[in-house]
Order: sequence, then structure tokens, then C-alpha cells
Amino acid sequence: MQYTWNTPYSFEMASIPKAAAEQLKLASALQLRVLVWLCCVGQGRFDAPSCAIACGGSPEACEESLRYWQAQGLIVLNEESAPPVAVAPAPVVAEPIAPPAEPTPPPVAPVLLPVQPTAAARPTRAEVLDVQASDPQFAFLLHTASQKLGKPLSPADMAVYLYLYKEVGLPPEVILMIIGYAVKNGKAKLSYIEKTALNWAEDGITTIAAADAHLCRMEKRDDAWKQVSERLSLDTPRPTVAQKETAYRWVFEWSVAPDVIDEVARYTVEKLGKFQLAYADRILERFEASDIRTVAAAKKELEAPQKPQKKRTSRMKTAEDRAPSFDIEQYESLAMRHRPRPPKQED
Repeated sequence: MQYTWNTPYSFEMASIPKAAAEQLKLASALQLRVLVWLCCVGQGRFDAPSCAIACGGSPEACEESLRYWQAQGLIVLNEESAPPVAVAPAPVVAEPIAPPAEPTPPPVAPVLLPVQPTAAARPTRAEVLDVQASDPQFAFLLHTASQKLGKPLSPADMAVYLYLYKEVGLPPEVILMIIGYAVKNGKAKLSYIEKTALNWAEDGITTIAAADAHLCRMEKRDDAWKQVSERLSLDTPRPTVAQKETAYRWVFEWSVAPDVIDEVARYTVEKLGKFQLAYADRILERFEASDIRTVAAAKKELEAPQKPQKKRTSRMKTAEDRAPSFDIEQYESLAMRHRPRPPKQED
């Protein structure tokens, strides 16, 4: 099916950049209407109230839509401050002479309350737009992040990414790797992305090579937990980092055979009445130190009688245990032979 413009309107064409077609799936309905208004009515000038009436939105929402097209690189805003308004000088009015005031008491010193610490301030929207216009790497970060997340970035999103880029010092490629990992695992929330980025920076993961190695370990850790949990039928929908690290040691560091894991799990349930990952981990750690690799060796080790623990005795001795410091029989003999003497009379 082909079409042509109706003749009366063919001479009133307005040009729209072809790059806008790439945003048809990402831009909202209001953002698309604002773009059409800019091309057909605005003629290089943006009036928020007029745009709001034509597009059916609030002036603030229309201005936010304008910022979206600026973030996509389709328009450039030249924000000029309005000229100062001249204010006529106020007429001089003679003030009445007031009677002398009564002496006032000395001022009381105010009570100073402790200042509560505040969180680190995020960049403002003006700072974000300024860096986006002057720094190609940050503009690339915002554009690619919007594509990976499948939605336009809000001013709050842009402020967080500028904070991670400028203040924390993470390269745009590392931030995009974090976003890709979050999207892959269904955690594409700004709070999760920011927390993960701060943890990476604290751990020194600030280069592409370090980030790639860390992501590889995280993927192996997830894979190890999947193998162990499915083999042992563990119902843990949200495993902790410690549990994943334990599974990673079993599968990738110690290379424990699956049947050995089954035997240790059986022994753990038999001893404790239920399976405990930490208890099984201590057993497998002992197997690793003793180079126990087969099921036969594992059964032999688990069925071996445990060495009885030595009974600890106290070093404190009672009066019955201590030997007397003198001879009791000799003392009794001396007491029987003792004859008291009368007191000496004085003259």
C-alpha cells in the first residue's frame, strides 16, 4: 500500500530527524507529541504552557519530555537567563519620631543542637546536562544505559550515573557491565545498580579486566549453586552470597565428585536430622585436606570411630587431695605430753 500527502498540505511539511525513529519503542506518547510540537510549532522556541495545551500534558511534564530529546542528542538547548527587570526606586517617606525605647534585657545565648550528618548530595539536573553536553563518554554512558534498560532515563537516574562516574570514579564501561548483569538477572533497579557499583569500587573493581574477572566468578558461583541445589533438592529461592561461595568451592576449587556430595549430605541428615550446608562444608574441607576423592574413601572416613576427647581435669586441688604440711601423729603426741606450768609469782 502506497500513500502520498494531500495536495493542500504538501507545501507545509515539517522535518523530523530520522534518528527519532530509533526512539519509537522507547519514548512515551507525551515525549513523541512534544517532538512533533517542536518540529511543527516551536520553530526553535519552547514555550511550556503552549506546548502543554497542545500536547495534553502539564508544563512540567512537557519540559521533562524536552529534556529527554536533549539527552538523546536530537536537540541542543541554549538556556539564557532573562534580562533583569528594572525596579523604580521607592519614594522616600519621612518616618515619625519614635519615643525612646525602654532598656531591653540582655539577650539569652541560644541553645545549639548537634547537627545531624546528611547524605552526600547528588548532582543537580543542570550539572548532569552540562556534563552530558561537554563529556562524550558520559553521553555515551547515558545513551547505552537507556538502551540496555529498555526505557528512557529519568533525571534521578542520570544524577546517580554521574555520581558513579565522577565522584566514585568508575569508568562508563564498568558501569554498563553492572547494568548488563542486573538486567540479565532481573534486578534492573537503580538501587541495586548503585549498591553493586559502590561495592565494586570498595573492593577495587574499577577496571574492565577486573570487572570481567569478577563477573566471570559471579556467573560460575551462580552456576555452582544451581548444580548443588538441584542435586540435593534444596528449596532456597534466594540463596545468600555465603551459600553461593560454598557451592563455588565444592564445584570449582575442590572439584568434589557429585556422588561424594551425596554421601556427605546423607551423613549430615543422619547425624543432625536435616541437611546443613555449613556442617557438610566442614566435612568436605576435611576431605580436601586429606585428599579424599572417592565415595569409598569418604564412607571409610565417615564410618571411622571418632577419637575420644581427653577429659580435662582441673588443676585446682581440694583440701582432701592436698598432702598435709605437718605430721598429725607427731602433733598429737606432743599435745599429750604437754604439761602446762603455773604462772610465775612476782614479789
